[in-house]
Amino acid sequence: MIKPRVLGVIIALVYLLFVYLQINGNDLVANNLEALLVPLVALGYMVFENKKTVYFTLFILLYAVSDLLDFIVDYINYDVYYYVGNVLYILGYFFLLLEILKSTDFNYLIKRFKTHLVVLLALSVYLIYVLQDIVSPFVESTNKYYIEIVYNTLLVALLSFALLNYIHKENKKALFLFLGVILIVFSVFIWVADNYIVKKNLLTIISSTLALGAFFCFYKQVQYAVEEGEESRVALDNKF
Repeated sequence: MIKPRVLGVIIALVYLLFVYLQINGNDLVANNLEALLVPLVALGYMVFENKKTVYFTLFILLYAVSDLLDFIVDYINYDVYYYVGNVLYILGYFFLLLEILKSTDFNYLIKRFKTHLVVLLALSVYLIYVLQDIVSPFVESTNKYYIEIVYNTLLVALLSFALLNYIHKENKKALFLFLGVILIVFSVFIWVADNYIVKKNLLTIISSTLALGAFFCFYKQVQYAVEEGEESRVALDNKF
């Protein structure tokens, strides 16, 4: 049976080979190697992780399956690839959002962080507007436009709630979850720039590196208990 360290070495080799081929312009093979990175992390999570949660498991599996669709993109209708791939990502992000929200105390957030909520709401609306403004000239149909809206809204919601989750918990689990969401959101932002603004090998590498880093953080957060750090929150409450 494959060991965790062996799988880690395999992931590192696949990543380094992807970077090398991407720099040298071998896009086809590089894209296929890139599509293996998250599925390999998902494999490690499913095989070696004992503290699995339902929502996070669904997130990582749906994300991995969507990435694997890159291997058959040349053999199916592109619209099928687009809709199925993005719906899988959207469902994955939705379950990751549920993973964050399941332990979120909204009464506590509203009571302690009213200003933060207002500022985050304003920033979220602005970010969604900017993303849609970038993508909309390249979207051919109304259905795809709505898919992009849902996708971008979920990403921004993930970023906002992951930040609030960390602010009011201040533990390692919330920190790694927040870092993972930041990395995956910036990975998507750079992917958008790479695909819709200017095509650069460096942007592709940065986007994939951030995504891989995000899943490392997600993997780490699973290993911490939800209750960890609860004392700091109680101490904060006692100040008011």
